[in-house]
Amino acid sequence: MLLIILASGAATRVLLDVGQSPPPPLTLPVAVVYSPVRVAPLMVLAVRPPSPAPTMGERARRGEQVSVELTQYCLVGRTRSGTLTRQGIVAADPTVFPLGREIELFVDGQTIGRFRVEDTGRLVKNGVIDIWTSSCADAIQFGRKAARAVLRAPRAK
Repeated sequence: MLLIILASGAATRVLLDVGQSPPPPLTLPVAVVYSPVRVAPLMVLAVRPPSPAPTMGERARRGEQVSVELTQYCLVGRTRSGTLTRQGIVAADPTVFPLGREIELFVDGQTIGRFRVEDTGRLVKNGVIDIWTSSCADAIQFGRKAARAVLRAPRAK
């Protein structure tokens, strides 16, 4: 949903994305604020919020932020793609994040790194991403975290 706030003089209007009728105009009284601090005029721009978590069979699009839930795992062995588990890999639902592709993960707006999707898991479905770590204690302590994932373009060889 795209939220647009238009401010003009004493009136403020909120418009919603296509398919929804706008609410009645919201009219606020003019407020004059006096302050010894001078602030330059501000412009407010509309921003499209991140996509919700993918649903069954919905593939992430390159460059678009997707809501995900992060967990960690510490199993040692071969991944679904045939490589050994190691730092920098994640398990993800291959219908959402294809095997062999790179994703960038963000928690609270801060990047936690770029990872390669090389594994899958029985409990790793839809918007769940499982980050490999060598420490099972760290994996337990990590718990579950809400995050954003961005599917990156394949690197040129």
